[in-house]
Amino acid sequence: MMHGSRGAASFVATGARALRVRAARRGASCVRRKPASVAESATRCQSGASMSVEKPGAEASDRIWYFAYGSCLNPSVLGAEARVPLRVIDADTPAQVCTLKHFQLIFNAWSPIPLEPAFANICAAPGESVLGVAYHVTREQFRRIARSEGAATVPGQPALSKTIDVVLQARGSGKTIRAKTFVFPSLSVAEPRRPSARYARLVFDGMMHWNFDDVYIRKTKVSEWITADTMSNLPAQTKSVLRAFAPNVALPEHLVELVRDEFWLGSTAKVIDPCVHRNVDVNDCEERKPWLFFIPGIDGSSLTLLPHIEALSLKYRLRCLVVPPATRYSWLQLENIVAEAIGNVVRENERAIVFGESMGAVLSLSLASKHPKLIDSAFVLNPATSFNRAPAKAVWHNVLPNLPDSAYSAAPYGLVPALYDLELLSSQLASSDSAVSAFKAFSSIGVLRDLLPRRTLQHRLNLLHNMPVTDRTLARIQVPVVILASPNDALIPSAKEAERLIQLIPMSRKVSLPSGGHASLADNRLDIPHYIGLAASLCTAMNDKCMASSQHFGKVSVARGRDIIRAHFKSGGARFEPPTKSDIAKQLSEMASLRRLFSPVFVGMDNIPAKIFEQDRPVLFIANHTMYGFLDVAFVVAHVLEHRGVLLRGLTHPAVFAAQRARRNNDVAQETPQMSEARSEERRSSMVETMEKFGSVKVNPRNTFRLLRANEAVLLLPGGVREAYKRRGERHTLHWPEDPEFVRMALRFNALVVPVACVGQDDCFQILADGEDILNTPVLGALVKERVEKEAIGTVRGWKGSDGVSTKEARDFVPPFSLPSKARRLYFGFGKPIDLADMTKTILNADTTRTLDVAEALYRAVEAALENEIKELDMMREKDQYDQAAVRRLLYEARTGAQAPTAWSVSGREGYYKIA
Repeated sequence: MMHGSRGAASFVATGARALRVRAARRGASCVRRKPASVAESATRCQSGASMSVEKPGAEASDRIWYFAYGSCLNPSVLGAEARVPLRVIDADTPAQVCTLKHFQLIFNAWSPIPLEPAFANICAAPGESVLGVAYHVTREQFRRIARSEGAATVPGQPALSKTIDVVLQARGSGKTIRAKTFVFPSLSVAEPRRPSARYARLVFDGMMHWNFDDVYIRKTKVSEWITADTMSNLPAQTKSVLRAFAPNVALPEHLVELVRDEFWLGSTAKVIDPCVHRNVDVNDCEERKPWLFFIPGIDGSSLTLLPHIEALSLKYRLRCLVVPPATRYSWLQLENIVAEAIGNVVRENERAIVFGESMGAVLSLSLASKHPKLIDSAFVLNPATSFNRAPAKAVWHNVLPNLPDSAYSAAPYGLVPALYDLELLSSQLASSDSAVSAFKAFSSIGVLRDLLPRRTLQHRLNLLHNMPVTDRTLARIQVPVVILASPNDALIPSAKEAERLIQLIPMSRKVSLPSGGHASLADNRLDIPHYIGLAASLCTAMNDKCMASSQHFGKVSVARGRDIIRAHFKSGGARFEPPTKSDIAKQLSEMASLRRLFSPVFVGMDNIPAKIFEQDRPVLFIANHTMYGFLDVAFVVAHVLEHRGVLLRGLTHPAVFAAQRARRNNDVAQETPQMSEARSEERRSSMVETMEKFGSVKVNPRNTFRLLRANEAVLLLPGGVREAYKRRGERHTLHWPEDPEFVRMALRFNALVVPVACVGQDDCFQILADGEDILNTPVLGALVKERVEKEAIGTVRGWKGSDGVSTKEARDFVPPFSLPSKARRLYFGFGKPIDLADMTKTILNADTTRTLDVAEALYRAVEAALENEIKELDMMREKDQYDQAAVRRLLYEARTGAQAPTAWSVSGREGYYKIA
């Protein structure tokens, strides 16, 4: 697209001189693709949806929609800031960002002016799209735009452009808009050309003004052209800084000007406005934005935030702490500088957010603990609170500052593998363009030695050695804190430190970044503003829930006002005494090896807050069995006990107890006095003995009734042995009995029902022969069937009656023959509690015929809820890069001391939250 002050006929008459005038006023952008014909473009446009949103009546007839692209996006060219002929404003119908599908933006509109090689155009391209802005203009305004574009405004007039009808889709609302726009068939050249930097700047600034998607902007390549031109005209120091801290990023002119000012230098620390060179009117919208104060890492310059300033300033009033290289400040002095700066700008009843990186994260946590009236929340990225526990601390603290001058000058280059993600570095070598860019960034990393002279580095490392925050300081923080942790930080153990911090800070969450090393702000794969927004929403949620009242230093959010159990009985009629603290600690220690092997992931503990266990009603956990069923119960019981202080009373199949009793009787008959003590210890450590020690009882109507009547927390797996002994093709399936017995009993005692999904163990085994295969095997099948009928079925008939289990059901008690395959991760999901009383009212209100069996309907509703939890867990597990890579997972966890990341990014002290 191009603009000029004269009409098309005048333009043709005056030739290059008029085109030069238009080029000075108008810009464009492209994607390098071969152009299609205008006729094809028009045909494709007219084939789209055709819903008009023009105003009704006479007013609508006087206005049409005009689709602007290229440099027309810039408000100084077309819009509120343009000269009078092209100042397009409609207060009733604001301009709308729209998508034109099956077209692409391309620089192929020819220009004879060497300084302006090409203008923007659009052409048909299936599967592509053009972002632009739809203006609701009067017909007179459209005629003025047409004249500036070189279109014919009267019949027979020579024209450089052609008007076509297009169908647009509005961003956000999705409305369909019919509009007109211009293409340039008479000026189109075969191959696209690179526009001038001035032109590209007009297009880029327009895209930024309308908040276009970053992916689309990069696709147009205007940002690359601007960066290349800008870098060629900058001083060497400024150029090095931009290459080191903002590689492959087209910074707006006001940020380039900020870098040119060398704001990081000076004699005193200060808090600056990074957008000081941008002309922004202070309006009500700007004043309603929250304050965000960035506190830099050990470099003190805030340069690491450069690539993200523009995006963050759209949502926040941004300020940055700058600590010049020549200064030596104490922790207290730095705290006072930031606190004073916050106090000077925030109004009454207003607070600020602090965002600290590395060393700045330490200062942010200290400010949060000391100034809760000024600080609303704190975001900390790879906090250096772990500095004194870093494996290479001695190297950073003692060796690096004492290197010879020549070695110290080269030190920044040697630190690159420790600062940056090696996966990022290797990916940048995949193509020649990215490799050249990476080499330029690497060659400029030497600016770090100018930001951190030897004495300055020594001083700041000493500050980190004498950390201003302790565990007790962290426990006193009264504001929400979100810890952003990189998975591949080779400088300090950030992932492990994040897990430690969420155990100490009352209102805290951990956000696991999908990639990145210590210098995560420089990783262009990460959308840092997105994670800042996520952190802000988490802090708002934590404030709303007032979590600080239920969490305490070094402890979990346990149920108060109740004992670990409420029913003191166990199978056999004896009195049950709950396990002691030492018993619990010993059992958790014995499970450590299983935790390391399977790296269990727990999701949704926020659905079962401590308060539901404090009510005078039972809580019934309904779970599914995984293959063989020997890990699901153990992990669920241990996790709830550890994080809620409540022991789930498991209802266990009687065949398990019968087999244990038979083996115990056989051992007693054969043992000698010398063997007695050893056998006794062996029995105590067996699985069934452990289950009894931790409250499991036989599943039968009597025990279920007694536990629910005592308002106990109960764990039931309705699928039983049939679900544990799966057959081929039954991965993650439920096999519940037809009788909704447990629902009737739960209804009687007004129990809350919590679905608990267990996923993973079914994939750890490869079935060679299932129960049916074994029973159908000659000789072996008959022997197995006889044993099962004698032991397992006979035991069940003992409480279900002689007709309780048929011979046909014998196959359910035959375990499959399988081999271990992969050590897949285990996932456990806690669903939202189901109030059966409320659900009963809903069912009765919907059942107008009164023919529905309420218990049956509730039974199927609980079953469906559990199936949905299983499907969700399985889907998220498939996105887990460490799920099937057992060796890689074990190596990662051994190296970092933290659990390997999952598909979920947000976690707390109790597990993960269902936020991807």
